[in-house]
Amino acid sequence: MDEDVYATIEERAKAVGTDVYGYARQALAGEGNDLRNRFLGAAAHFTQEYA
Repeated sequence: MDEDVYATIEERAKAVGTDVYGYARQALAGEGNDLRNRFLGAAAHFTQEYA
């Protein structure tokens, strides 16, 4: 099963023109951006509510 997961990750990396490490960096950066945007949205909500 793990071999299938690794092969899929390698295929996805090749599809976007990078290696596995580059793909991992892109995935982590994307998750970080999502979390940052969610945090900023919550901050705006609470600022308006408690201002």
